[in-house]
Amino acid sequence: YDTKMWTNTLMYNKTIGKHNIHASLSASMERYQTATHSMYAAGFPDEEKLNSFTDASSYYSMGETYLARSLASQIGRVQYNYGDRYLATVTLRRDGSSRFGEGKRWGWFPSFGLGWTITNEEFFKNWNIDKIVSFVKFRASYGRAGSQNLADYQWMTQVNSNEYNDEPGLAIKSLGNPTLRWEETIMTDLAMDMEFWNSRIRA
Repeated sequence: YDTKMWTNTLMYNKTIGKHNIHASLSASMERYQTATHSMYAAGFPDEEKLNSFTDASSYYSMGETYLARSLASQIGRVQYNYGDRYLATVTLRRDGSSRFGEGKRWGWFPSFGLGWTITNEEFFKNWNIDKIVSFVKFRASYGRAGSQNLADYQWMTQVNSNEYNDEPGLAIKSLGNPTLRWEETIMTDLAMDMEFWNSRIRA
């Protein structure tokens, strides 16, 4: 088998006063392929010494399989931070998989998130409870994720060799589904992170 992977990332970071912007662009490609050969034989005269395929008296079946799949991804992300208080992240992802039929292989998966670190606000510091509550952060996110969790070549009809009336022929192994596409899931997250007594307790 053989696996090839290529990944490249370009990053940008800029701070102006309390404003910080971090951006990144990533592109990756992955290709996996494997080839197998099989043969079934019997009737070896000596199972300890004469045990190669050429020593067998009967050959029953031979087979060969080849499998290949590819995945390509592009990801763009922008993160904004204002004074370690207000946080925002926007991500746009595009993935293409050979496991889907033509015209269905690419999918777009956006997401965004917001965060508020309330313990860095001046009004929170004036409460003088930082010895008890050392960190509080509210965060929310929304996004779409894709899954390609299915076997290879299910989008196309597959055939096997077969024998009919003592003549070689072909027989359908499985019916393809050219409309297969990315399985999409919408995810929403609302949370509050808290730490107490100099981060000894976290929730």
